[in-house]
Amino acid sequence: MNENDLLAGRTDDELSRELFGRLFVRFEAARKKDSSLHVIDVWAVGLKLSRHGSLLVVNQGQQGRLIEVTLVWTHKPEGKKPWRAAIGRSADGNRLTLIPGPEGTVDDIIEEVVRTVLSKTGLQE
Repeated sequence: MNENDLLAGRTDDELSRELFGRLFVRFEAARKKDSSLHVIDVWAVGLKLSRHGSLLVVNQGQQGRLIEVTLVWTHKPEGKKPWRAAIGRSADGNRLTLIPGPEGTVDDIIEEVVRTVLSKTGLQE
């Protein structure tokens, strides 16, 4: 199935489940390489992960958002606000968009979310 068929041929609920599945697989692969990444909970269209005192919550979006992502620093360093992002369809419906962030293919957006979470939860944070 090509990228346009994946986006055009799916309802928001179907696409949300597909995105969640791909995010879960990608975070699971990262967890196998990094023992500091821990799965706390997984449900039908959501998950909670922790890494170095930070909590990631990924769940099905609302109001036109396919997936919502919130990264909270549980140790709350001074001045650290949670990172919040949403994945939605682009205006033309042919791509996805990470808000805030870039537009791209499903794989581009999944990779951007994982890269951002891992970079923001590294030991240097």
